[in-house]
Amino acid sequence: MINVLLVDLGTPRDEISEPLGIETLAPYVEEEFPNEVSLELRSLELDNQPSIDEYIKQKFFSVIGLSTKIRAYNRFRQSMEIIQRKTPESIVVIGDILGTYAFEEVLSRYPNVICVRGEGENAFREIIKSVLNSGIEELSLNHIPNLACISEGQLRLTKREMFDLTKAKHPHRVLAPEVFKQHGIGRLEASRGCAYSMCDFCGNIEKYNGPGWRPFPLNFVVEELITLSKIGFKSPYFTDEDFLGDDIDRAYELADKIDKAKKEGLVNPELDFYINLRVNSVLGIGIGGKQEALKLLRRLKEIGLREIFIGVESGCKDQLMKRYKKGVTKENNIEAIKILRHLGIEIDLGFIFFDQESTLVELRENLNFISKAGLVRQDAQLIKKIRVEPRTPLGFRFAKEHPNVKIDLNLVEFPYQFKESEVGTIYGIFTTWQKEDLDVIYNLQSFCRGEIPEGYTRKEIKDVISRYRELDVRYLAEIVKIFESNITNREKRAKEITQKFQEIRKKLDSTLIDRVQWLDSKFRRFKV
Repeated sequence: MINVLLVDLGTPRDEISEPLGIETLAPYVEEEFPNEVSLELRSLELDNQPSIDEYIKQKFFSVIGLSTKIRAYNRFRQSMEIIQRKTPESIVVIGDILGTYAFEEVLSRYPNVICVRGEGENAFREIIKSVLNSGIEELSLNHIPNLACISEGQLRLTKREMFDLTKAKHPHRVLAPEVFKQHGIGRLEASRGCAYSMCDFCGNIEKYNGPGWRPFPLNFVVEELITLSKIGFKSPYFTDEDFLGDDIDRAYELADKIDKAKKEGLVNPELDFYINLRVNSVLGIGIGGKQEALKLLRRLKEIGLREIFIGVESGCKDQLMKRYKKGVTKENNIEAIKILRHLGIEIDLGFIFFDQESTLVELRENLNFISKAGLVRQDAQLIKKIRVEPRTPLGFRFAKEHPNVKIDLNLVEFPYQFKESEVGTIYGIFTTWQKEDLDVIYNLQSFCRGEIPEGYTRKEIKDVISRYRELDVRYLAEIVKIFESNITNREKRAKEITQKFQEIRKKLDSTLIDRVQWLDSKFRRFKV
């Protein structure tokens, strides 16, 4: 019998999200080696722990798997230091974002670890099997898919493969009850990948070893909803990058099955859910036209669809078509937003305001789009810059053009400078302003995305967030206006505007204090 530990390292954000990744790996170990492996699943977020130190005090784990997220490198580094000091004989397996997109950099610092690239169901199971068959000292990895490791001083990459979703096992949701107890986000999958797979900044091809969309069996999806409903979740999130894919008939069939499960009492009749869709899907492009899309969306809403994330990304033509490769126009984006509002479906937006080639003219173009699309008061964060993620089309090109730029392992991106210096100055001014607000926003978002505590509504929390987001847009518009003018004392004027808006924000804080005082976070600016 060997001991195996799987840990989700979480993120520094004050948000509880079900660690579906490690729960997904669990059955491939527990069901295939029931008498040979003792598996433990842990989450730093759920346990409110800074590192894995407490988990390895009582026993030796032959294999320790770490699931990594963006902004969690410090947690990863601290956990690695503890492992190297206290249990150096353990085999350490790194998955999720660091293992997939930054394995070369991770292995250069920690050459004894094993990185799993993308899907890990087969890979992690085979690592455990190799430990059982050969032991820690004679581990054989060459036959195992989707791995990156150091062997004889050289980087070794094993064959890539897509996981057959028809053979998927249900996640062992041992941590989900505690997630629900802490008002966190319950999660499930209905598909993997994207039918489009062309966005320049997207990592799906690297993650899934190629483009395309793959669905889980429909009964599998419904059984997942039944499980989450039994735990108590009423508002789970589908993690799919592209919920609909290119199969509208399947979506109707899934809707019918969910409807049936609700009527039979297997799923809470009040359960609602959140999905990701492409703008083209909302418009019916490629799935039978606008009327067919409207019909499907109405049907999904009937059986619980609450909110849709759509990546509109920009209101600037060159960003959308040339640099982001979105395959949609800003007019398409506005139309999709109007359709969802008309249907009464909540909207979560992906928007990338800045990129390294942004110009002052384009900043104004995006601000005009935000106004025209009615997004000034929107709870989603619209004003952020593009992440040049490694091993994406954009990332590969950037690495070739800038071979000496190192990856920021905390953000898992290549840092870059804006080509237009004025844009860089504006971005710096805005991010300094925004940082003073992020503690409040993150706290509110953590509750808005999860299970809403009794006495509050999701709409109420979103309305609060939206008022801060509106202030951000108004502030940025004033800063951009300074740089569009010919005045010489821009720095002084920017300070004056910042002071003005800080006073507005203080009044907003005082107005909203009674509605956010229930939040419990040491990062809050509020004093209650």
